[in-house]
Amino acid sequence: MRPALRHSFLRRRGATAVLAMLYLVLFSTLALGFYAATTTAVQVSHNDSQVSRAFLSSESGLDFMRYHLARVSISPYSTDVTTELANDLKDRLESTGNMPGLTIGVSGTVINIPAEPNKFIKLDAAGNGGFRATITDWPEQGKVVMKVIGRYGTATVARAIQMDFTRVPKNPSVFDFAVASKGQIQMKKGSVTSLDPNKADEASMMSAMSTHPSIQVSGGSIGGKLTIIKDDPSTPALESASMIMTGGSVGGQTNAAAVIADTNARAIDTPPAFPEFTTDPYSTFTTTTATGAAGTTTLKNVRIPAGTNPTFNGNCTLQGVMFIESPNEVKIQGSMNLNGFIVFEGEGDSSVNRLTISGNLTSGPLPSSSEFDAIRSASGVAILAPTTALTITGSARSMLKGNVITSTFTSDGTAVSEVIIDHGTLLTLEESSSSAVFDGKAIKFNGTGANNLPSVGMGFAAKYDPEPESYEELLP
Repeated sequence: MRPALRHSFLRRRGATAVLAMLYLVLFSTLALGFYAATTTAVQVSHNDSQVSRAFLSSESGLDFMRYHLARVSISPYSTDVTTELANDLKDRLESTGNMPGLTIGVSGTVINIPAEPNKFIKLDAAGNGGFRATITDWPEQGKVVMKVIGRYGTATVARAIQMDFTRVPKNPSVFDFAVASKGQIQMKKGSVTSLDPNKADEASMMSAMSTHPSIQVSGGSIGGKLTIIKDDPSTPALESASMIMTGGSVGGQTNAAAVIADTNARAIDTPPAFPEFTTDPYSTFTTTTATGAAGTTTLKNVRIPAGTNPTFNGNCTLQGVMFIESPNEVKIQGSMNLNGFIVFEGEGDSSVNRLTISGNLTSGPLPSSSEFDAIRSASGVAILAPTTALTITGSARSMLKGNVITSTFTSDGTAVSEVIIDHGTLLTLEESSSSAVFDGKAIKFNGTGANNLPSVGMGFAAKYDPEPESYEELLP
């Protein structure tokens, strides 16, 4: 028999250690990779967070500036829009909690907010988030280009947004009311109603006086509703309502509490835009001069020189425009046929400029002759006297076609006497406690001035509306 073969195995010492080392190296490499990936991810996440917060800062800055550009008031007759815009923004922003110790600067047509280099308007208490803005004005195009740079943590992490804003007139809704006043309205006696009893709401009143009381009703009758400006919550001394009612009726309601509650419900946050007026264009229509009239007289496109203080008695016919220079105290005591309109120069104030009507003043159309052709473009006005105290008194009857625009207005006389305002709004522009006082006459409105705005010498202050399609992200 052949002996069985014997197999012998050589022992390989250290193989397990080698494998262990390989796995150790592998796991170490993976661990380092995970560490590097995690560290990078954290850094990327931190950077993304910084960038996102910088972008949010620029977005917040854009919204902040858009809010203020929507509330500026640029005069329609401004000759330097950039400076006026900068001054308006200064009034709104400087010395406020938003810009403590910071200013607004102007360089040519560029407005810097803030003016201090490398300074930002803070968006949080710690000052981590902030923004600055530059507004480049293009007056000829009626627009501005605003660039907002937002940053977070450090100025090196920043993002920028640019958007165009167009200058647009503010809403002329002030002419939706029969009576609109910058100051206080006092209703004592008489009535303010619609000529059409089926349109009682036409005889509405609005006061933009934000201090209490905006409207005071102690008697008489108001056919429509009342509108006021909401109380300022930062002034606790104000009462809960901005109107007082101790008598009379409003909208057919005699219950004071109900009227006050309804008025509060109709209160608005910000005053509506009142227009600005210039009487200069009307002075060019005059062709004659007069210092007064007695008896039967016909006046055509007449100018009343300053300081003559004329009184018009008897029967008088005015054709075209009567342009009254300031200062003057003019009285119309007789009957006047107004085939045109009365304009009081927009200089001085109601202490030196007075127009008193105690006779019959009746509006009619312009004569058809060619000498009045130049004035036909002017419409929507019966009396334009933005710096004048207008008083309509006595027992006579008046009928005015178009808007009546004065500094202050007072009506008194017997209850049977009336003033009809046809397609016009009674607008008073003085911010005082006696801006519009009704004390006896019946004032009747046949429509408001909403569809009969003055075509000459009136403009609304402008604000800036954004152009969303111009939104663009830029490098800081």
